[in-house]
Amino acid sequence: MSSGPIRIGIAGAGFMGKTHATCYSMMPGAKVVGISDVRPEQAAKLAKEVGAQPFDTLDHLLDQTRADAVDICLPTDLHEEAIYTAVRRGVHCIVEKPIAPDAESARRVAGKISGSKSIVMVAHVIRFWPEYEYLKNVVKAGEWGRLTALAMMRMSPRPGWTWNNWNLDPKRSGGALLDLHIHDADYLRYLLGEPQGLDACGVKVGGAWDYVSTNYHYPGMAVSALGGWNMPATMPFKMAYRATFEKAHLDFDSSRTPTLLLYREGHEVETPAAPRPNAGSIDTIGNISALDGYYNELRYFVDCVQKGVQPERSGVADAVATMELIQREILSVEQKLR
Repeated sequence: MSSGPIRIGIAGAGFMGKTHATCYSMMPGAKVVGISDVRPEQAAKLAKEVGAQPFDTLDHLLDQTRADAVDICLPTDLHEEAIYTAVRRGVHCIVEKPIAPDAESARRVAGKISGSKSIVMVAHVIRFWPEYEYLKNVVKAGEWGRLTALAMMRMSPRPGWTWNNWNLDPKRSGGALLDLHIHDADYLRYLLGEPQGLDACGVKVGGAWDYVSTNYHYPGMAVSALGGWNMPATMPFKMAYRATFEKAHLDFDSSRTPTLLLYREGHEVETPAAPRPNAGSIDTIGNISALDGYYNELRYFVDCVQKGVQPERSGVADAVATMELIQREILSVEQKLR
């Protein structure tokens, strides 16, 4: 690896490609050198914004740049081949979640790249979101006693900002269960480990699970998560959690200012500060504005590449385990239809 900045190629110039490119443009030690997209005009537009070269395919990008790493922001059903393209060339990569469209494919990817020298990370961004990092830290510290209950929520209008509406095709995206709810399922594994059991129910529209509500079985705790993109277009995106400890209650709501509130007996309502990176906002379509979690996540990936180490925080094995948890939820939901 050169001593200069990590040279990044981005596959996909859509909503997430632009989000990631903006983060890298503000990041010391990283430089976007190429953007690939099947839409030449989109690749050219984003490449111009970040001072990179546009390409029509990932192979051409890798042929004509000296990219150290590839950031895969393609539709879910294209992740597997793009990962192989990078790893075959000895290039590091970060791939948007989920790693693959189903658990079987995820296990196949993990098996095929096992032993590779390429550093591979899966972008489960909620692990890096400031308010969720805060929750992780306070659970670990135990200052407010044991966590006794956790309820998580992620709601959105039906997404209409992707290329050819690919994420509304259940064969390509898996619907809200795999594209939206997976954030909370992955975070629960990160925070609490594997649940002993679960019970899920949901609503299916157009062949995909549009809405899911799951109770997870952890000893001595009540844990649930619900998510869906079946909300009216006028409703803003919302992610939230309510965490109850023996001595406190922590309430997060992304649609509110301040987002984080702490309630403790004998205290006024407090507004804890979740540490935020020096990152700005992005004027784009989609369900985000602040770049904090994305910046943290990509900064971590770049640090791993610079150090030459596989990610401990969001690696391939973790991504496969999360897909297996999602598979358990799908089986639970489908049993309700029999």
